[in-house]
Amino acid sequence: MTRMLPALLIVLSAALMVRADEKVSKEEALKFNEELAGANKKLFAAGQAFGAQLGFLQDKPTDLDALKSEQEKLLKVVKDVTAQMKSVKVPKAKTAEELYKLHQKFIEGQNRMMDEAIKPVVELAGDKNVADADKKTKALEIFQKAFASEGAMVQELQKVQKAFADEFGIPLMGGAP
Repeated sequence: MTRMLPALLIVLSAALMVRADEKVSKEEALKFNEELAGANKKLFAAGQAFGAQLGFLQDKPTDLDALKSEQEKLLKVVKDVTAQMKSVKVPKAKTAEELYKLHQKFIEGQNRMMDEAIKPVVELAGDKNVADADKKTKALEIFQKAFASEGAMVQELQKVQKAFADEFGIPLMGGAP
């Protein structure tokens, strides 16, 4: 038994050293946070550019070609961000893992929104049998439904992001994105 004690101490020491090495640095946490924030900014900017082409929402003419072009750009950004987020290095901290998990759900929601909101609104915009005032009403209904489920997800995401930021002393900026 006494011969096994040094071996046991070596194993325990190695385990403790690994544990110490797993401590997440503020820099690692900040990098992770910046990657998520960068993805959100890309999504927000692409969504804004798309929305700016919905002339009928502002009682203006809609350039269908420009709208479809922005739809394609938005779809590309969503796909790129989805791929990018799969390769993010998640710090070994419970709040980081929770934040990443919720952010992935948010990204899944953005992908769903492409089919459930963006695509139908573009189709609506191109329907010559529907008056612009009716397009506006229908598009707003589609977006309100989509944003209702997204809103709940964003609130949960912000709550976990705050816990993560508090844990690592990272200041959060208010507002979108």
